[in-house]
Amino acid sequence: MDMRRLEAFRMVYELGSFSRAGERLHLSQPTISAHIASLEEELGTRLFDRLGRTISPTQAGTILHAHAAEAFQSLEAARAEIAALTGEVSGELSVGASTIPATYILPAPLAGFVRAHPGVRLHMENGDSSHVARMVEDGRLDCGVVGAEPAERDLLSDLLLEDETVVVAAHDFPCGEEIDPADMADLPWVMRERGSATRSALEALLASRGLDHSKLTATATVGTTQAMLRLVSEGLGVSTTSRAVVERDGPSLGVRAVYLRGFREPRRFWFIRHAKRHALPVTLAFQEYLQTRMSAP
Repeated sequence: MDMRRLEAFRMVYELGSFSRAGERLHLSQPTISAHIASLEEELGTRLFDRLGRTISPTQAGTILHAHAAEAFQSLEAARAEIAALTGEVSGELSVGASTIPATYILPAPLAGFVRAHPGVRLHMENGDSSHVARMVEDGRLDCGVVGAEPAERDLLSDLLLEDETVVVAAHDFPCGEEIDPADMADLPWVMRERGSATRSALEALLASRGLDHSKLTATATVGTTQAMLRLVSEGLGVSTTSRAVVERDGPSLGVRAVYLRGFREPRRFWFIRHAKRHALPVTLAFQEYLQTRMSAP
């Protein structure tokens, strides 16, 4: 099979669009369509069902994508390993990151890594910790940085950074610099969505004090740390987040850290990759780069 046609097919399958595949590969949509038509003629079957403006892969398309993805991954591995013989770090690096790492932890190291290795082509995917873990497990991402150690047994987890979970409130919110954990149920809360490490950290914190998170009064549930901080700054309620987030954005948003009396809750961030998949040299180099710049004990 022609590799150019396979690459066009892979992009259409993964992006779900002929036009977006053309943009990614810098090809016209008619050229992409011609590549797919040639593959379908060669294989004697349809690879996509056209449903108006949307497309859906057929069973044959799903089978072909699995093998095509494996083939391209193998070729990329060969290219990266050959480059490594000369000491060069290059190739594609797909990184997943949950909200806090994507916004507060990874931007500077990612930029530094790419500047140090200009041959690296970076792609970053954002999502909550459970979503990133699933994508690494499925082989859609090379690695990830998340705020909750994943339960998947096929993933390797290395502690990257340790911070602290704090309650965050507006400056004029009626609570002091410290609150008693027993009083948490009496406060209004801005919650993160289920699956986020921030939500899991809050639930673990409450459980450690013998408190049930379902007893909290949730005034809102949001999908990002930034949205949570905005609502907290408007006085809608309190929430929890990493201390590093408050230190960076607290002054500009008018929010502050509130500590739990007699209690400190560590907040950990993990580097994850698949335990059984071949790790490309660029992935291992990125992990080493991060670990030399982070302060986990």
